[in-house]
Amino acid sequence: MKIAISGCAGIGKTTLASALAQRHKVQLVEEGYDGFFNSDFDFIKSPRQLKRKILGVLEKKNDLEDQASSFIADRCAVDLFNLWMANGLGADQKSTSRLYQRCRAYTDKYDFVFVLPWSAIPLKQISAPARRRRTMSAWFQLHNHANIIGLLHQWLPPERLVPIPFHLVDLEKRLEFASDKIALRNLTDR
Repeated sequence: MKIAISGCAGIGKTTLASALAQRHKVQLVEEGYDGFFNSDFDFIKSPRQLKRKILGVLEKKNDLEDQASSFIADRCAVDLFNLWMANGLGADQKSTSRLYQRCRAYTDKYDFVFVLPWSAIPLKQISAPARRRRTMSAWFQLHNHANIIGLLHQWLPPERLVPIPFHLVDLEKRLEFASDKIALRNLTDR
């Protein structure tokens, strides 16, 4: 079982990924985005430094996923490619082309990528500096979400891309929905 949870910030990815990993007793591959913030908790703005950080997170997550026979990943390569593009790093066409190919290949290993719906739960700005900091403009996050979903539709066959229904806002219901999809996949694999 190799599963990723994808989408923009603030939609419940970490919560669902943690609960799924615990329920199915598999490794949780964490988001790994804390390194994108400097000591003042501001998002890194230097393109060179940000490129290094994105590539580092991609390598670390991919290594952790390759070492695990089963895992739930909080975010995946699609999210990292979107972060690259959203921060204007696409101007470097050679590096962007290489990253695109790598991210697409990494995404191919997932049995499922679950995408939670944008705006089903209220976006909340987390102010505690030790937690993940994110821009909680609903429209900025909608832009990111649409980009991520668009890439996922290009990179994955429809049976492996699973949108969590908008009406499922309760964690337990989201967990049941995802677990049912996993169980159904396990039955058809036998």
